[in-house]
Amino acid sequence: MLTIEHDIQLNLPKGISKTNVLAFLDNRKIIHEPLRQVNVSSQEKISIENTHVERALIPDFRQTGLIFKTSASLQIDFQFDQSDSVLVGYSTKEIYKGL
Repeated sequence: MLTIEHDIQLNLPKGISKTNVLAFLDNRKIIHEPLRQVNVSSQEKISIENTHVERALIPDFRQTGLIFKTSASLQIDFQFDQSDSVLVGYSTKEIYKGL
């Protein structure tokens, strides 16, 4: 994870364009998609809102254990400004799965 975070810190400073963030992910073949929020009103109308977040996932980036194997995927959320064009930050989360 440190290598990935270092790569992000080195190449994706705050203020960089969303286009550059998406190119960074595509060039590294990292799965990603925009995160949307689905809302249902009391009149049962459905709306889908932009959260200004691009969620990336690096599956099974680490595996541990000899007998009881555990793998970890890395989820990275890139947050963009209200115009959805400039990076304002990112967060990472490890997701564990036992095999």
